[in-house]
Amino acid sequence: MSESPSAQKILIIKLGALGDIIRSLDAIHSVRKSFPHSQIDLLTRKQHVAFCETIPWFDKVRPAATPRLWELGKWLDFTRMLRSQKYDLVVDLQCKSRTTLYHLLTGVNGPRWSGTSPWSTYPRPQPDRANIPAHEHQRMQLESIPIPWAGPADLEWLAAPLDDLILPSRFVILAPGCSPQHPGKRWPAASYAALSHHLEKKGTASVVIGTSAEQSAIDEFTALAPHAVNLVNKTTIHQLASLARRAAAVVSNDTGPAHVTAAVGTPTLVLMSHVTDPECMLPIGTDVSYIKKHDIADISVEEVLLALRLRDTP
Repeated sequence: MSESPSAQKILIIKLGALGDIIRSLDAIHSVRKSFPHSQIDLLTRKQHVAFCETIPWFDKVRPAATPRLWELGKWLDFTRMLRSQKYDLVVDLQCKSRTTLYHLLTGVNGPRWSGTSPWSTYPRPQPDRANIPAHEHQRMQLESIPIPWAGPADLEWLAAPLDDLILPSRFVILAPGCSPQHPGKRWPAASYAALSHHLEKKGTASVVIGTSAEQSAIDEFTALAPHAVNLVNKTTIHQLASLARRAAAVVSNDTGPAHVTAAVGTPTLVLMSHVTDPECMLPIGTDVSYIKKHDIADISVEEVLLALRLRDTP
């Protein structure tokens, strides 16, 4: 591989959901490792700025513009911001039509650009098959610049104290919710409750996590499994990572927390319907597995128990 190009100011673009950002950490770390003394900024969605500011490889995290097409004043402000930074290199890890628009706003004769924009200096390589993990896409993209792939990133920074939480000595994390826009990605709350009761009988408690956006599924679960420890809306992303490090395993729908728990090495079992392509969307980790059926409700509790790998807890 030839030597990485020089760059004093680099912009990385990643607009996706929490899981997409977590799955991009190895790529982001690879850029930082190749440019230890350069300024590296991130452009991401406004709702992810606070979390991304805790990632130790960025100098500045900037919210991406999401105005409507006719809001010309906001687009002009965003364009001025992008151009004023005078980036040498932009690494577009999002690679969507919106970020192609960002390339136009920045100026196609401006910074060197890596991505799927038709004016990219370093076009993103096209793999031999369509369904490959985003993680692999990113490795190929960086190596085409070229930026060497640095391997798994150290995630010691992704942690926070759990002193304010009362936890069982041995437990499994359950994530029965997911985005309200995708009800077909939810394993039934009754099935999660039955799983929780079985684990309880075997001496393993259940800890349920989620957010208020998933409240209906979680309320149904807690009504059927009142013995479970309810940490809904009680953990930050960093606390979730610390919680996962103490858990025997995780059972989750296809949702952001599964990417966090898998990334820190916890055995994570993801339950999927026809909506999810595991080839592309499976979380990255050292112990990740999945069960997929066209209708997620057809996955039985017995199948989950057979697939679930419980580790000895710290």
